[in-house]
Amino acid sequence: MNIAVDRVFENNEIITWMFGLLFFLLTCVQLLFPVRLKSLLTSFFSKYYFLDFQTALQDTFSLFNVLLFLIQNLILSIFLFKVCVFLDVAFQNELLFFSTLFTALSLYFLFQYITGKIFSYLFDYEDKFNSIHVLKFSYMKVVSVGVLPFLLLAHYSPYFHSKIMSYVILLVFCILLMIRVVFIFSSNNKWILQSLFYFILYICSLEIAPLLIINKLTMVN
Repeated sequence: MNIAVDRVFENNEIITWMFGLLFFLLTCVQLLFPVRLKSLLTSFFSKYYFLDFQTALQDTFSLFNVLLFLIQNLILSIFLFKVCVFLDVAFQNELLFFSTLFTALSLYFLFQYITGKIFSYLFDYEDKFNSIHVLKFSYMKVVSVGVLPFLLLAHYSPYFHSKIMSYVILLVFCILLMIRVVFIFSSNNKWILQSLFYFILYICSLEIAPLLIINKLTMVN
């Protein structure tokens, strides 16, 4: 006697392809810039990265920075995708939804950089902006790579409860972001205190407002 049983498949193909692309890009960076990549990933514990590559850090659109920018946004997009799945956000096309997350993140960071560059020119603090920009985006890459092992565990390991891992990943991400903020503030505390009005304006216009716009765009479904 045949009994009909409903079978539910979890489609992991999109995320698997994204992990494949991610590790391909990481391999390219490792082959092309092994010393610089290692130095960057240890920048939470050492300042040698900002000293040894001081000249190269000024080239925002170098091959190293572009590749790491793509890697960072892929990791953060996977993270946001997992968050949306955990929160039962409804979407029909996984590839389209993931592409929306990736595009929104990329536009967010580009918007931050371009608008910040314009403000720094208008208010005559270009050197300080460049310094903060280097710290922000370097540490953000470290944060994203730091979350990557936990995303892999959550996605592939059968020994970790998905709900527990979701909270662990969120906790790790928040801790790393807090460390990033502390490092940026400690490196620029004098300038921040002297230019508190402009700093608050920067936070509101370049950090909070774009996040609200991205939230609106990604949650429209």
